[in-house]
Amino acid sequence: MSVASDEPGLRADAIRDSATAAQAGRERGVALITAGIALGGMAIFGVWAVNDGGFAPGQWLPGALAILGMLVAALASTDVRDRLRAAAVPLLPLGLYTVWSYASILWAGVRGDALDGANRTLLYFLVYALFSALPLGVRARGVVVASWAFAIAVIGAVSLGLAAAADSPQGHFIIGRLAAPVTYSNANAALFLTACFLLQVLASRSGIPALVRVAAGAGCAVLADLALLCQSRGSLLALALTLVLYLVVARSVLRSLAHLAVAAVAIAIAAPALLHVYTAVVNGRHYQSTLRTACAWVAISALAAAAGTAGLVLAERRFPLPDKLQAHLRRALAAIAAVALVVAVAGLVAFGHPLARGRHAWDSFTTNSKATPETIHLTAGVGTSRYDVWRIALKQFAQHPLGGVGADNYLVGYLRERRTTETARYPESVELRALSETGAVGALLLLCFLAVALRRAAKVAARRDALATVAIAGLAGFGYWLVHASVDWLWEFPALTSPALAFLALAGSSRTPTSRDKDVTVTNRSRLTRRAALVAASVAVMTTAATLTAPWIAVRETDAALASAPKDLNRAYSLVRSAARWNPLSAQPALAEATIAANAGDRKRERQALLAALRRSGPDTYSYLMLGIVAGQEHRLAEARRYLERAHRLSPRDQVVVYAQRRLRWGDPLTEREMGRIFRLVSRTLRGVAQK
Repeated sequence: MSVASDEPGLRADAIRDSATAAQAGRERGVALITAGIALGGMAIFGVWAVNDGGFAPGQWLPGALAILGMLVAALASTDVRDRLRAAAVPLLPLGLYTVWSYASILWAGVRGDALDGANRTLLYFLVYALFSALPLGVRARGVVVASWAFAIAVIGAVSLGLAAAADSPQGHFIIGRLAAPVTYSNANAALFLTACFLLQVLASRSGIPALVRVAAGAGCAVLADLALLCQSRGSLLALALTLVLYLVVARSVLRSLAHLAVAAVAIAIAAPALLHVYTAVVNGRHYQSTLRTACAWVAISALAAAAGTAGLVLAERRFPLPDKLQAHLRRALAAIAAVALVVAVAGLVAFGHPLARGRHAWDSFTTNSKATPETIHLTAGVGTSRYDVWRIALKQFAQHPLGGVGADNYLVGYLRERRTTETARYPESVELRALSETGAVGALLLLCFLAVALRRAAKVAARRDALATVAIAGLAGFGYWLVHASVDWLWEFPALTSPALAFLALAGSSRTPTSRDKDVTVTNRSRLTRRAALVAASVAVMTTAATLTAPWIAVRETDAALASAPKDLNRAYSLVRSAARWNPLSAQPALAEATIAANAGDRKRERQALLAALRRSGPDTYSYLMLGIVAGQEHRLAEARRYLERAHRLSPRDQVVVYAQRRLRWGDPLTEREMGRIFRLVSRTLRGVAQK
């Protein structure tokens, strides 16, 4: 009887165990899927990195659609929806900033550029939303962060190896500075140093496996060496400030300092050989041998960092420091730092004449004075066009304080107001970009987002659990990007800004929320609310997809038209007409048609296409310049003078326009073929040729 009576209880236990096992299996499946989505996002960022930072819309638009698809797929999970609601506070100002960027199309002078700028902001909103919502565990978050950082180290090492194997620096260096995988050296340095900070945090955390810490230490040295080859002066300022911020949030300051010292020694070993690369490339002597030597020293630096990290890991395990001793050492280090600061200031006052030096540096900064090309870029002073760029950005904000000039519309005013011959499409500061292009409203929304998101991440970093490690790493990586982006145009590179925002989102996310069983009767009203929300979400997703898809198709068809033009003109013209229909705001299809017609010798069609481009983009220096060239070749000299004068008014310091006017006065107008040669020659001297 007792056996028979126990059978129902045993059967119930078996059912509960089976249900528990099934639930555990589902949770493991969800965890694997969410981790796969996160790694897929990081893979997209890596693809952008090897494709010039994803700068071109043809690169980042399909990636943005993929991010949107990942977010929609993830929203099928209740946990994801709960986490997305929990992240509503930082998402709201970022979402409003995105909406305001789209609104700026209404008052922007070049509406096609404003659409591109708003779409890029939408991409960043989707990235932050996705990585805020994914229910990743602590280990999964660490894997996601480490995978991107190690991938960037590998990409950088391969780029350096390809440069060393090449016969010449062309395509790998620009004026002695490493320009691969991104052709803008400063963006390259930011890419490497963002990943470097992530690996530095992982190398210094005691709860991480020893082999991972050793590999992170080696990767950190490789990335820092690569950044040194980029010769970015802005990175020095960003590096110093981020190091201070990192030590503020790091729980174990002594351990962090020890690992930073290991990295510094490893980098110092390779620094002389790496700095010599600049001189060899600029002088054009011993390029291959110098670069191969630099590669060898990078490998030595990585081995030294790995050995030093391994030694610190063993020392931490065998000789743990008591808490009191750590406190005493921290106070001693603080005292040493204070004394060193006082001594440095006293030395400057006694020997350096800081006021005179400061006045000289300010004059150099404001007048864009430059050292000779042979001078190593890192020591070439502070001469730069940024003063002019920032001055014009503030002037644009003063003239349009509420809404700015429109997303990505900085260039028009810059060309008209600049005091140098350099070209800057963007304000070279994420804060000034917000002010000049989206006005006080946009800047306030962006500032609110940053304040709330950083506060969320700082709260998690202050905790005493394993999740704090990922939070500190995310804060360090995002912090470097933010500081460097404050003095450079990094916002425009999705390969840099997207992972930085992803790390900030991961840093601010709490643990995976536990599902709560709710015994609530579903009323008709609640059903209607859910259906309305579902309909609204569906409309938002379809609108977002259409907003990103149409410009992407237009870009693809424009590129296809240019590729097919020499062989099939009818197909090329059909493609540019289709591209214009897909993106009616952009002037690029019309400009592509003008280029195709110019190469085919069809000046009538070229003139019509240039006029169509002006109708779409508004006043444009290039269109007026080329209209002047066409009119000059057709011997309509008065019309050519008018067009060239309009181009000159839009960009008074454009030397190509000045030369075209001079040739017209001499009675020898420029031809389209000559203009092509001039543009190719000018492009070789620009920073970040592919971006410009």
